[in-house]
Amino acid sequence: MNLEKGHSTRILSIDIMRGFTLLLMLFVNDLYEPGVPFWLLHAPANVDSMGLADWVFPGFLFMVGVSVPYAIRSRLHNGESELRLMGHIIIRTISLLLIGVYMVNIERLNEALTGMNKYCWAILLYLSIFLIWNNYPRRTGRPRFFLCLKGLGLITMIVLAAVFKAGEPGKVLWLATSWWGILGLIGWGYFVATLAYLLFGERKIPLLFIWGFFIGLNILSQLGILTWSGLFGSVFNVVLEGSIPSIVLAGLVVGVLIRSEKKPSKKICFLLV
Repeated sequence: MNLEKGHSTRILSIDIMRGFTLLLMLFVNDLYEPGVPFWLLHAPANVDSMGLADWVFPGFLFMVGVSVPYAIRSRLHNGESELRLMGHIIIRTISLLLIGVYMVNIERLNEALTGMNKYCWAILLYLSIFLIWNNYPRRTGRPRFFLCLKGLGLITMIVLAAVFKAGEPGKVLWLATSWWGILGLIGWGYFVATLAYLLFGERKIPLLFIWGFFIGLNILSQLGILTWSGLFGSVFNVVLEGSIPSIVLAGLVVGVLIRSEKKPSKKICFLLV
């Protein structure tokens, strides 16, 4: 990465790996046909094994963690304060959670109650997401035009939320955070990892301790020893169950190790194994 102020170069290995996992996300969704080898699919819940489909999402989460130290160091090197960086992290996390909630509610939509076709609602949602979160050019001299596009996207999302109805007549339901969606899970893992890195930087022992802490949370949650209920549990369940944060933190530890170690790559790989 070139850290000259105002300029950065993408790390191709990370981008390629994330792109590969995104490709596999699309690929494995279309494999559920007769005759497809079992190792390409999700393993059944009661079977002690993993298929290719089981690896894809954890692989993406891992790469999110690997990229965290590079992304944060680049922003700090370019003069961004830690306070502003924290604001960026919070906004990005909330954005991922919000998009995730909208997406998981598409299948819940009752067309008769909403007065809109489910797919039409979804298309308008995705268009508004692109309008709001698109990376617009900064040097075109048309900031007001881009601001209007973002405003249009925001208004569209508000209207879609206002007209959304699920359930049935007499028991009408609104948007629900059933499981936050894929993007929401990424958002929670990203938030935990970036917060850990801001607090401890590249000090390996504290980061290993936090990683182990979330692994412990996951073990206790899976055993039923720790259970979370009420509003607190429903909002922060992804963090409290430990699984998603532990995978992203694993990537963070590896990213820090690769950045900080001056040893040849083969020796680093040996240490990781």
